Amino acid sequence: MINVWYQEEAESDPNPIIEPEPIYDPYAASVHPLQTTVQEILGSSYRQFLLAGQVKRAKHIEAAYRLWDDITGQARYRKLIRCKSAAYFVVNKITKEVRVSSQCCNLRWCPICAKAKQTIATANVATWLKTKKHARFLTLTLEHSKGSLSGQIDLLYAYFKRLRKDPWFRSVVTGGIWFFQLKKSNTDGCWHPHLHCLVEGSYADQRRISELWRAISHGSPIVDIRHVGNLKKAAQYVGRYATAPCNLVELDLTDAVEVIESMHGRRCSGTWGSAKSVNLSKSCEYDENEWHTAYAFVWVSENKLTDPDCIMIWHCWRSGEPIPDDLLDRILDVKPEPWNNDPKDERKADEYIQREFDWSTFYNNGN
Repeated sequence: MINVWYQEEAESDPNPIIEPEPIYDPYAASVHPLQTTVQEILGSSYRQFLLAGQVKRAKHIEAAYRLWDDITGQARYRKLIRCKSAAYFVVNKITKEVRVSSQCCNLRWCPICAKAKQTIATANVATWLKTKKHARFLTLTLEHSKGSLSGQIDLLYAYFKRLRKDPWFRSVVTGGIWFFQLKKSNTDGCWHPHLHCLVEGSYADQRRISELWRAISHGSPIVDIRHVGNLKKAAQYVGRYATAPCNLVELDLTDAVEVIESMHGRRCSGTWGSAKSVNLSKSCEYDENEWHTAYAFVWVSENKLTDPDCIMIWHCWRSGEPIPDDLLDRILDVKPEPWNNDPKDERKADEYIQREFDWSTFYNNGN
């Protein structure tokens, strides 16, 4: 997939970055190009295409970011709703492969960006796991507490750092990949932050790890360690929570904002020891000169049933087939459209915010 990756909470670089490896494309063709799905709506933007089937989740996250912006005075909501709205079809001049080039917000809780990052993390974790014969799954928890969420996360991360430095633990666990997960109890309303780790090393006694964790965490003995059976499922599990450690849709807006604020600026996954070389976010390099910008996604989407070129571009994109030579020649004659960063876009975004976001409608729809 071809993307622009923005630095979170920073000024954006408007130039698209290409990620040509299919394994890192979470939206690669998975159905026959002639099948009709909810994602085949004529004239849809790339954002609408990607969010088909998860509108409720997207709207809830948009509402949480809007509320957080009201508190902090930031403009992350505007950034979020623009994610992948501007998109173009591009063609590889050598392989004739068709992909989509788009700008994205790279905000942690954006459902589109989280999906793309999840695919990258899953692939990289799976590659690492394939080289390990005795990988284990370790879970570390804290006792339920009425303390602030941010304070509990601080303690959990500090305790985990102390655990990794313990001489005995280092002798039996040589390294691993960790990721944070968060839930809220339905019974007592307490937050339940915990860590999951894929680890390697020699045999580690569960009872001794529990005793060590109890001593470090001042009374939290719950530790689970088990052999990783299904490597694919383990990699997918890590990938899902390594990018979005909590399902915000399960929370009301107040709690969702507390989670966003508490996790802001924190890592929610990482590696240590023998797994330090595993990169959970890096995708493959690309040669920018190999790709040529063709047509806007919306224009092709609007005409994919009537215009011969649009029909073929859509077909090749959805099926993964190379584009025909005659169409490639015509596309190469097209002057690439510049990425529009005109100030008018700011006004359009403001108009979208006023027009599209209706709090009463949001709540009346049962969100």
